[in-house]
This record gives sequence, structure tokens and C-alpha cells, in this order.
Amino acid sequence: LIPLTGIYAPKGLVWVALAVAIVASMSDFRAGRFGINWPQPLAWIFASLVVWGGASILWAVRPDESLSKLLDLTAIIAGTLALISAARTLSTADSKRLTTALTLGLVLALTVLLAEITGGTALIGLIRDTGFKSSGEIYSLYNRGIGVAALMVWPAALALTGYGHRIAGLVLILACLVLALAFNALSVAIALMAGAACCLIMLAGVRRLALALALAAPVLI
Repeated sequence: LIPLTGIYAPKGLVWVALAVAIVASMSDFRAGRFGINWPQPLAWIFASLVVWGGASILWAVRPDESLSKLLDLTAIIAGTLALISAARTLSTADSKRLTTALTLGLVLALTVLLAEITGGTALIGLIRDTGFKSSGEIYSLYNRGIGVAALMVWPAALALTGYGHRIAGLVLILACLVLALAFNALSVAIALMAGAACCLIMLAGVRRLALALALAAPVLI
């Protein structure tokens, strides 16, 4: 349901992810492995961000707003670590189930986007007021949802490839790219093409180049 939720209520994804993270954390806690599978370098980076965010309250123009954002940041970071930890403990059978669910979710979301582009964006009109918006403004309402699909299509495609379904993975990526172009979501299309280049580098096993990209990306952003 997450790719579909991303189309019509992208901000709601935060609450969905946090809910899953809480359930996963409770499961890890009961199994006695809470925090064990957190990637240590990432955990230290996140901890540094929280410390820096807390320190910035001292010179913030609106300390109350900064504190509120710090709490949001802490919750998102904790949820992210919990989800990564849970992902690292998945069995092969669970990984296949997750791949199937993610693939079906993307197919559902992309099918809905196709229905919207061919049906005059009828469904989003039931949720938001589009009466006085141009087609370009209406299309922009889908950007976040297409962006969510673009982020999730790579794990799905790589997982499908790992299980011997390369064509299915390629079709998912191409469908996402075509719909991004159809909705004039050019930044998403660029991100998909950049993701293709990064995936090819990773699959080729060029570790130093992959590391260079990982270091250069935040600098460029």
C-alpha cells in the first residue's frame, strides 16, 4: 500500500513507516536483538545529526520550532535504523514475500497513475480541489507520489533480478520512467536515469567508483 499512499497522501508515509518501525522494534526487543543489527557507521552519523540539531537550539531564532523539528528528526532517524535493522534479519522466505509485496504495490501505484493520465486525473479530483488549476498544476500534485515510486522501484527491480526475473524488473523501471515523463516530472526522470547509472556501477562491482559517488552525492546536493 505504500507506493499507492505516496500518490495521494505522501506526507502520510512518515506515519506508516514509523508504525512499521515500532512493530519491528518490538519484535526485535522480544527476540533480544534490539539495536544489534544497526549499521554502526550510519548510527554514528545519525547520532551526530541529532547532537548538532540539539546544539542549534542555542542560537535558533525560534528555539521552540527548532526543538519541534529536532523531535521529528529524532523519530525519523530512530525509525530508519529500526527498519534497516529489521531488513538485515529477514529470512530468504521473508525477503521473497517482501519483494512480491513491493512489486505488487508498485504495479498497483503505476496502474493508478496510468488511469489518472488517461482518464483526465479524475481520481485526484475526489480528494483535492482541482477546479481552478491548470493541467501543469494538477500534474505537479503527483510529483511526490511518482518520486516515491522512483525511490522504491530500484530495490524492487534489483530483488526481482536476484530471483531471476530481470525482464520484470526492467519493465517496472521503464514504466516508472514513462509515467514520470508523461506527468512532466522531469526531476524524477533524471533521478531514475542517475539511479540506473549508479546501479550499473554497483552491479559491475567497481567499489572505488561507487564509494566516490557516495561521497560526491551529498556534496553535489
